[in-house]
Amino acid sequence: MGNSLGTSGITINLHQNNPIYFTDEPLSGTVCWNNRHETVRTSTVYIILIGEVGYTAQRMAFNPSDGTRKAVTEFHYTKFYSSKISLVDSPFENELIVLSRGQYSWPFEFILSNYLPPTINSRKYDPHVRYYLQVVIEKSSWYKSNIEELQYLTIYPRINLPPNSPWLQRSFFEDQNKNEISLKGFISKTCFIPGESIEFTIEIDNPREFRIKHIDLSIFQSLEIATNSKQMNIFQTILPSIQDTNGRQIKETISVTAPAVSLPPSCQFQGGSEEPVSILNRYFIKLAADVEGISMNFDIEIPIIIATEPGSCACQSSALIPQYDEPPPSYDSVVKHIK
Repeated sequence: MGNSLGTSGITINLHQNNPIYFTDEPLSGTVCWNNRHETVRTSTVYIILIGEVGYTAQRMAFNPSDGTRKAVTEFHYTKFYSSKISLVDSPFENELIVLSRGQYSWPFEFILSNYLPPTINSRKYDPHVRYYLQVVIEKSSWYKSNIEELQYLTIYPRINLPPNSPWLQRSFFEDQNKNEISLKGFISKTCFIPGESIEFTIEIDNPREFRIKHIDLSIFQSLEIATNSKQMNIFQTILPSIQDTNGRQIKETISVTAPAVSLPPSCQFQGGSEEPVSILNRYFIKLAADVEGISMNFDIEIPIIIATEPGSCACQSSALIPQYDEPPPSYDSVVKHIK
């Protein structure tokens, strides 16, 4: 896969034509440069892999025109990871390298650290985690701009769970509203890959026979990057077998297919090469009962792990998914433990 932007004449050709690159794998390729314009004198040519966090913060700013203060949103970009490979160096100190017109090719290989957080979001001004390769040909004169090229990458940590992990076992849940309608059951496991079936059993105890309109199942992504946090509903459906009923006791076994889209895996990361940053990417299933009447609705949240490959389910980036002797009994207890 190659990418060339602008007029630099540089192309970064990656050997693996993958939409996603996984940690613990080599990231290798060739930098090709077609110098069509002039002889370039340089002290070094290098390629660098950068991991960057972007987030917003607010501060109060004084407006001298009217003497008021108002909140101003500022964008911050922090590099938390950096790995540099020299492609061309002068054999002698203080001696420049002369690159005449022509074609140049330089191989490179990075080994991706096991502890990298996943790529999250790609839009420049969203809270994001992103990676890019940057090639730099440093010009010898301060008044001449360097020749540079960027290529963005999607990097995910590999997720591996031992077979006996609680996240691969049944997890039980239970709650009730103020009128004693109880919703309980179990989910077959709490680790999934996109496109996988989510199987669970629900039992409803409705002793006063209130009308249950329906039960929604949603999957939420809860994201915290530095000082920013956001929660996104990435999937929602109504359970077809529990609609418009006032039965006293209801028991259903349900299978729902998780959305088959690329999702950054569950992960928690703390670290940074410039300044410390924190990244927390979590998911949970929400079962919401819509019951007829005022203040009758209630819901249950079940924490889950989103993995990257079949049979694997725990984030290795500082790792981060908590381990339990028993399946997690409630969302609050898991959140408390994971932080």
